[in-house]
Amino acid sequence: MIGIEPLIIVAPDLVPVYTALSAPVLAYLFALAFNYVLSEEKRIDIFRQAMLKDDFDAVLWKSMDTYQPILISLENRKVYVGLVADGLEPGSQGNSYLTILPLLSGYRTTEKMNIEISAVYNPVIDLLAEADNNSDSLARAESLAAYYMAFPRSKIISLHLFNDHLYADVTKQNEPTVKRAKNYKKPA
Repeated sequence: MIGIEPLIIVAPDLVPVYTALSAPVLAYLFALAFNYVLSEEKRIDIFRQAMLKDDFDAVLWKSMDTYQPILISLENRKVYVGLVADGLEPGSQGNSYLTILPLLSGYRTTEKMNIEISAVYNPVIDLLAEADNNSDSLARAESLAAYYMAFPRSKIISLHLFNDHLYADVTKQNEPTVKRAKNYKKPA
């Protein structure tokens, strides 16, 4: 019988020390190799599959994936339309807040629960419109972060993707919601 010689000979009393020192290094090397083998598309697909197990998170994922705003209805009848900024941790019940970058806000009417848009966040819309023309993305990100709004998930009654033109068609309005809002200003 041929014996296999160990690559490294360690004194028996140093085995725990050797194990303690080599385990983090091996874990790091394994993670590095795993990330190298796994393509960016595959990582996104794994993340998306985890998100689709929860309808709430699936809507948030779709919003982020398509860069489409969502409409959030709160239990106090307030509504907000905005872009998802934070709140996505697949399978995590610990993430109890949803953060958005608001574009519109308003409320649901008492009788029919129709949506009445009362405010347009013009500075946010202006900053987003300048995004292609402005190369200073860090300054823009800091400016937009000043408008972030966080909502407890427990206070959210419903949320869905928001399409302004579809909303105008369904509510039989001639102009999109943004143009009907009281403080709307036409972009320069």
